[in-house]
Amino acid sequence: MDLYEFEKKKIEYSLNLDMINKLSDVLYLKLNSRSKSYIELETLLLELQKKNNTLNSIIQKEPDVKMNISTMKIKTNTLNEIKLLNNDLKLEYIHEVIDYLIRYYKEHSIFKNLIPIENHQVPKYLKEKLINSEFNICINPRNNKKIVYTIEDIIIKEDKEYLDIANFKNYGKDNCEIFLFSLNCKLRQIESFFDLLTK
Repeated sequence: MDLYEFEKKKIEYSLNLDMINKLSDVLYLKLNSRSKSYIELETLLLELQKKNNTLNSIIQKEPDVKMNISTMKIKTNTLNEIKLLNNDLKLEYIHEVIDYLIRYYKEHSIFKNLIPIENHQVPKYLKEKLINSEFNICINPRNNKKIVYTIEDIIIKEDKEYLDIANFKNYGKDNCEIFLFSLNCKLRQIESFFDLLTK
């Protein structure tokens, strides 16, 4: 696959993902789960997700897509800075410096979204309903919203447990308050959680 086709697929994936997120908001926050429109929108959403999964598989299988080197430009000053950094880090090759910077950026980006797991403010009735379930609940200290998470969502850093808040989204159901759920959470899990609350 050439670079043009590769970039087209990445853009299509990104647009679909944005559409999926917007439709999810409408589906889970504004529609009655027993209505015809809910079922139709859910079907459309599943089709979009399936298409995006296929696109993502194609993108992941093309990590070494050919690039036209002549289109890549770098300022001399920037290149000199990279060389100096290479010397400071005592690395052998320039690409190792770039790999190091990418790793550092990714770690920093994730870290700024981490929030500590704090459940001391969670109402007692909620804790009791979730006993023996796969769910845990905590409070987002930044806005006091309730976060529903499972053990798979936990990130351990320096012996403390965190959640990546960027990986959570608002979901609600008729006559229930809105909670934050992990993007990895399946629809049946969300339904199961709300079923527990209404028991």
